Amino acid sequence: MFINSKIKAKLENISIALFSQYLTNKNWSNPSNLEKASLWYTADKSDGLSLPLNENLEDKTTYLRHIWNALKDLSDIEQRSIDQIINDILISYEDKIYIRVQDESVKDGTIPLSDGVILFENAKNLIHSIAQSAKNPKVNYRVNEGGQSVKDFMNNVRLGQTSIGSYIIELSYPVENVQSNQIENSEFSTSFSFARGVTHNLLKSISKLKEAISEFDRDPTIFAPLITDGVSYNLCNALAKLSGSHMQRKVEISLKAGDIIDPNINSDFSVNFSKDEIEIVDIAAKYYREEFTLPNVDIIGTIISNTSAHLEQGGFILISTSIQNKNKTIRIDLNAEQYQAAIKAHSEGKKARCIGKDLHINKKNGRLQNLTSFSVLS
Repeated sequence: MFINSKIKAKLENISIALFSQYLTNKNWSNPSNLEKASLWYTADKSDGLSLPLNENLEDKTTYLRHIWNALKDLSDIEQRSIDQIINDILISYEDKIYIRVQDESVKDGTIPLSDGVILFENAKNLIHSIAQSAKNPKVNYRVNEGGQSVKDFMNNVRLGQTSIGSYIIELSYPVENVQSNQIENSEFSTSFSFARGVTHNLLKSISKLKEAISEFDRDPTIFAPLITDGVSYNLCNALAKLSGSHMQRKVEISLKAGDIIDPNINSDFSVNFSKDEIEIVDIAAKYYREEFTLPNVDIIGTIISNTSAHLEQGGFILISTSIQNKNKTIRIDLNAEQYQAAIKAHSEGKKARCIGKDLHINKKNGRLQNLTSFSVLS
């Protein structure tokens, strides 16, 4: 059996589940199985073929040969080329994600080269982050996190031709929702492949992020609960960068779902992010990297140091406290009277309470910009 490399690559993407579902949609039936093959027949029982019963990873050559022979049989029956049938099997069961950016600079379907590079790179980063959070939701991911399932998924993602209509990128990947050992009498299981799970995660995470943006009012802690919904620094950072180097473009994420049984998928899914909303997405990304501003705070903590160049003008203290359940060291500027009280509290090991506005956090440190109340706790 000689198969050119292009066809072989496509064959390797045809699972038993995809092939079986294609036949089922064509009104074929699977009334019986042999020891190593499932038997399939047309509706009138006039033609038939066999498929492997298991995807034997230890003997990939035998598996591919069996799939190839089934495709040759099907080609004779349908009077179509093998390549056409392969494309139908794969494309019918692909989920397609469309990323569209809009502004005056891309209205003719072209994009500046430097922005195009950023766009394609972050289209990859976006789908990668969705795959990683489908496996294990958390705030931030390293490039190689996710294990074999994420790696296999990313290897199956394909980049389609760009489309005119502002500027549109198409990402596609094969999906399935049946297990090969559960195919019997045309009854399919309702379990989903990891790839369709990624699509579910995309719809959930993008929708939840959009909802949170509509409720955002200067306080980035609104984004904290979204981590379990698949929203992460990686997703927000990629989405913000898709808008361009200056976050100057609108971004639309839409889905065309593959033709598989899935009542929980919205095949008309589409979410738009305006330029103003993209700026909030960037705030969310920085929040997940612990770079954010809290508009109103009430801090209680231990004074760990005090510094003043001129006592009569006051000085600043560093307070050790917990912000968002993480230890932080916060700088607070005090007037002369407050600073004297802070010196005494520090020497006596007492805690201080600071109420104010605009607490800027950067990783482990922070600075309160506007102190409205300072007191020492007894």
